[in-house]
Amino acid sequence: MFYVECNNCQDKMEYGSSQAANTARKSMIECKKCKLEKKLEIFDIQSKRVCPLCNKTISYKTVYIARTAEKKGLCCISCSKKSENYSGLKRNCPLCKKEMMYKTSDAVTSANKFNRNCKSCSLKGKPPSQQCLDAVSSANTGRKLSKEHIEKIKNKNTGLKRSQETKDKISKAMIGRKYSAESIKKMQESAIKKDPPSDLIRIKMSISQYKRYGIENRDEAYIKKQLYISGLKTWASRAKAKIPFCEECGKKEDLHAHHIKPKCIYPEFALDPSNAKILCKECHIDFHKNNLYNKD
Repeated sequence: MFYVECNNCQDKMEYGSSQAANTARKSMIECKKCKLEKKLEIFDIQSKRVCPLCNKTISYKTVYIARTAEKKGLCCISCSKKSENYSGLKRNCPLCKKEMMYKTSDAVTSANKFNRNCKSCSLKGKPPSQQCLDAVSSANTGRKLSKEHIEKIKNKNTGLKRSQETKDKISKAMIGRKYSAESIKKMQESAIKKDPPSDLIRIKMSISQYKRYGIENRDEAYIKKQLYISGLKTWASRAKAKIPFCEECGKKEDLHAHHIKPKCIYPEFALDPSNAKILCKECHIDFHKNNLYNKD
């Protein structure tokens, strides 16, 4: 092994041959540490510049950003905020006056220049794409929309939301509505074919009713509903273990735990073991069809 001293720190460097060691001595080669230190010094010098207004040193992540800032003659953030042309990183939508956030000041200036709206306002009056229409026409039910219906969807505003008046009208129209026997059969067949909803879907469906549990926060309602569903499962399993047959017809297959007092009317007795009645699937369906609830 042949050793050569560094030109700066005079540390020894190893070489495998005498020719390589002689060339290193002639060219005054430095060690890796000294090279890295010089590179860092050059990076610190090139990536830093002085603000033309307040003479404050500004550091950048890369040398390319520092060079572009020098070409454009940009100031520091404090000086740019004081200037009249600075519009800030926030601006309001000209239509709905909603506050919008931007990453850079250049994006805000371009938005003010072209008078751009927020996403919800820009979607209003914009017709849906052909992909959306194809997805609607080829729904899971296999139903195809008519041309008139598709034209109505095209002309309708997609960004609008239903007001409280329209919601009240829909609820009033649904009250007292009666279905024919054929429609009821179709609904029953579709319900039997569909898979039962998972626990997460049931929780999401019931989060909208969190007010009836006396909770103001939806996250607390989500946690409480998870505990509630797990409690219902244990309640049903214990009731089936006690009575392993249907109390109406005596079957021992497809057993369901039925609430004598319904949950929607008596939520305090939902997990009460005395409020359980074991029924088979057919008896349970017949019971709910006839609405044989004892509300006393």
